[in-house]
Amino acid sequence: MIFLIVILHIFGSLINYFNDNLINTNNSDLLMSDLFKPGQERGYFEHLQYIFLIWSSFLSAYIIFQNKLYLSISVPLTYLFLFFDDFYYLHDGVLSNYILKIFEQLKPFNFGSYEQISEITYWLIVGVVFLLFSIPPFLINSSKNKKFIFDNCKFFLLMSFFGIFVDFFRSFLVINSELILKDFFAKLFYFVEEVGELTSIAIACIWLYYLANKIYLKKNDLKRFF
Repeated sequence: MIFLIVILHIFGSLINYFNDNLINTNNSDLLMSDLFKPGQERGYFEHLQYIFLIWSSFLSAYIIFQNKLYLSISVPLTYLFLFFDDFYYLHDGVLSNYILKIFEQLKPFNFGSYEQISEITYWLIVGVVFLLFSIPPFLINSSKNKKFIFDNCKFFLLMSFFGIFVDFFRSFLVINSELILKDFFAKLFYFVEEVGELTSIAIACIWLYYLANKIYLKKNDLKRFF
């Protein structure tokens, strides 16, 4: 897993060398202290998310191939997609270039921010694609595959709660609230969103590591240290 992170950093360095527009930040005046802020682009929180997501993809793939749960391939693919989505800011590009423009032209709603509605629409599309890839285990009634997918869905839902709904509520509060402490609550919910999302990914990674470790110990007939 450490070797995997080394490869990830080499990969990022090569991308930055050949095309620095892909992974640079939007702020040329970035201070070192800003990297500790939870929502800072390419900051330490975001960097940890990259590591946990790529580990989760690798660990879930290991579990699938060791237990022959091939119908659960949507799980590691989803973790991998979330990594690339964060790394390349795919959702920002899709939102600004396609979904947001459609909502601004059609104006189907008279409430809320079209940016937030567009983001929810984007993640709903991602969720539908995940569900479509997850249908086969339910069609053939594969209990092990269904359980593995369902357990990972809990983490995906927890991530989406912080990443989408808490973010939506924070933006709604900023736009519509007339509270004196509006800025305080906006920053508070922003902190809850970022820390909650990172914690959700970390818990998923720890759980997958626990399962993968059990498989490895059993396969190699080793005893646990605790």
